[in-house]
Amino acid sequence: MGAEVGCVQKGVDNVLILVSSPTKKETH
Repeated sequence: MGAEVGCVQKGVDNVLILVSSPTKKETH
């Protein structure tokens, strides 16, 4: 369970980074 949760958190972080990167570029 713990390992699965860690993997999910990493996946979410990666998605947030990918989503936030273009958003920041558009903002600037």
